[in-house]
Amino acid sequence: MVLMVGLMPTNEREREVWVKLFPDGDRTHLPPNLQLMVLDETGEALMQATARSTESILLKFSGEVGEYFSLKIALDNLSLSEAFII
Repeated sequence: MVLMVGLMPTNEREREVWVKLFPDGDRTHLPPNLQLMVLDETGEALMQATARSTESILLKFSGEVGEYFSLKIALDNLSLSEAFII
């Protein structure tokens, strides 16, 4: 799988953030029940999406410069998390 994260300024202090998860290689769809979550600094889920034979997952949100968030990808009993600062 490939995870892409992008930022676009909306004003001096805020950024639009987009997160896209899609399959790599010969796969055309994400595994069913794969979850992508956006978490705040306490680990609480702010947004989430679940793949259901989809080609990709795209989440968009906004935040202030210096704000923390993390992304969690989960499938069955496996998960991977990565932290970011806007």
